Amino acid sequence: MREVAPEIYWDAEDYRIDCAAQHFWLSGCAARIFSTLVDHPNQVLAESQLLAAGWPGESRGREDLYRQIYDLHRILERDPHHPYWLRTRRSLGYEWVNPDSPAAKVGDWG
Repeated sequence: MREVAPEIYWDAEDYRIDCAAQHFWLSGCAARIFSTLVDHPNQVLAESQLLAAGWPGESRGREDLYRQIYDLHRILERDPHHPYWLRTRRSLGYEWVNPDSPAAKVGDWG
Protein backbone atom coordinates (compact mmCIF):
# COMPACT_ATOMS: atom_id res chain seq x y z
CA MET A 1 0.00 0.00 0.00
CA ARG A 2 1.50 3.29 -1.07
CA GLU A 3 0.38 6.80 -0.20
CA VAL A 4 -0.11 8.67 -3.48
CA ALA A 5 -1.58 11.81 -1.92
CA PRO A 6 -2.59 12.84 1.58
CA GLU A 7 -5.06 10.22 2.84
CA ILE A 8 -5.16 8.41 -0.53
CA TYR A 9 -3.49 5.01 -0.67
CA TRP A 10 -2.95 2.75 -3.67
CA ASP A 11 -2.44 -1.00 -3.66
CA ALA A 12 -1.39 -1.85 -7.21
CA GLU A 13 -1.41 -5.60 -6.57
CA ASP A 14 -5.04 -5.67 -5.39
CA TYR A 15 -6.19 -2.79 -7.65
CA ARG A 16 -7.47 -1.07 -4.50
CA ILE A 17 -7.71 2.59 -3.53
CA ASP A 18 -8.22 3.51 0.13
CA CYS A 19 -9.65 7.00 0.37
CA ALA A 20 -11.68 8.71 3.09
CA ALA A 21 -11.68 5.51 5.18
CA GLN A 22 -13.30 3.56 2.33
CA HIS A 23 -11.96 0.82 0.07
CA PHE A 24 -12.52 0.82 -3.70
CA TRP A 25 -11.47 -1.97 -6.06
CA LEU A 26 -10.79 -0.96 -9.65
CA SER A 27 -11.18 -2.87 -12.88
CA GLY A 28 -8.00 -3.86 -14.69
CA CYS A 29 -8.19 -0.99 -17.17
CA ALA A 30 -8.94 1.59 -14.46
CA ALA A 31 -6.09 0.24 -12.34
CA ARG A 32 -3.60 0.51 -15.22
CA ILE A 33 -4.74 4.07 -15.96
CA PHE A 34 -4.53 5.08 -12.30
CA SER A 35 -1.09 3.47 -11.88
CA THR A 36 0.19 5.33 -14.92
CA LEU A 37 -1.08 8.64 -13.56
CA VAL A 38 0.30 8.22 -10.03
CA ASP A 39 3.64 6.96 -11.38
CA HIS A 40 3.98 10.30 -13.23
CA PRO A 41 2.81 12.91 -10.70
CA ASN A 42 2.47 16.50 -11.84
CA GLN A 43 2.93 15.54 -15.47
CA VAL A 44 0.22 15.91 -18.07
CA LEU A 45 -0.32 12.58 -19.80
CA ALA A 46 -1.97 12.56 -23.21
CA GLU A 47 -5.21 10.68 -23.76
CA SER A 48 -3.36 8.39 -26.18
CA GLN A 49 -0.89 7.42 -23.44
CA LEU A 50 -3.69 6.60 -21.01
CA LEU A 51 -5.67 4.67 -23.62
CA ALA A 52 -2.56 2.59 -24.37
CA ALA A 53 -2.02 2.01 -20.64
CA GLY A 54 -5.62 1.08 -19.93
CA TRP A 55 -6.13 -1.20 -22.91
CA PRO A 56 -2.74 -2.39 -24.14
CA GLY A 57 -2.89 -3.77 -27.66
CA GLU A 58 -6.53 -2.76 -28.11
CA SER A 59 -8.10 0.05 -30.06
CA ARG A 60 -10.43 1.98 -27.78
CA GLY A 61 -12.14 5.33 -28.11
CA ARG A 62 -11.92 8.42 -26.00
CA GLU A 63 -15.32 7.65 -24.47
CA ASP A 64 -13.83 4.55 -22.84
CA LEU A 65 -11.16 6.69 -21.20
CA TYR A 66 -13.65 9.38 -20.19
CA ARG A 67 -15.75 6.78 -18.38
CA GLN A 68 -12.75 5.54 -16.40
CA ILE A 69 -11.69 9.10 -15.50
CA TYR A 70 -15.27 9.89 -14.45
CA ASP A 71 -15.29 6.87 -12.14
CA LEU A 72 -11.89 7.82 -10.67
CA HIS A 73 -13.15 11.35 -9.99
CA ARG A 74 -16.11 9.90 -8.08
CA ILE A 75 -13.78 7.79 -5.94
CA LEU A 76 -11.00 10.29 -5.30
CA GLU A 77 -12.50 13.74 -5.21
CA ARG A 78 -14.56 15.44 -2.53
CA ASP A 79 -16.27 17.35 -5.32
CA PRO A 80 -16.00 15.36 -8.57
CA HIS A 81 -17.14 18.40 -10.57
CA HIS A 82 -14.17 20.42 -9.28
CA PRO A 83 -11.35 17.87 -9.04
CA TYR A 84 -8.12 18.56 -7.25
CA TRP A 85 -6.10 15.34 -7.47
CA LEU A 86 -6.98 14.16 -10.97
CA ARG A 87 -7.18 17.17 -13.22
CA THR A 88 -8.32 17.43 -16.80
CA ARG A 89 -6.00 19.56 -18.91
CA ARG A 90 -8.16 20.59 -21.84
CA SER A 91 -6.75 19.52 -25.21
CA LEU A 92 -3.69 18.08 -23.46
CA GLY A 93 -4.73 15.14 -21.28
CA TYR A 94 -4.85 14.39 -17.57
CA GLU A 95 -2.61 15.10 -14.60
CA TRP A 96 -2.30 13.48 -11.17
CA VAL A 97 -1.46 16.29 -8.74
CA ASN A 98 0.73 15.44 -5.77
CA PRO A 99 2.19 18.47 -3.97
CA ASP A 100 4.58 16.19 -2.01
CA SER A 101 6.24 14.56 -5.02
CA PRO A 102 9.80 15.48 -6.08
CA ALA A 103 8.44 16.79 -9.41
CA ALA A 104 6.30 19.31 -7.52
CA LYS A 105 9.27 20.63 -5.56
CA VAL A 106 10.68 22.19 -8.72
CA GLY A 107 7.29 23.27 -9.98
CA ASP A 108 4.86 25.93 -8.87
CA TRP A 109 3.86 24.34 -5.56
CA GLY A 110 6.78 25.55 -3.50
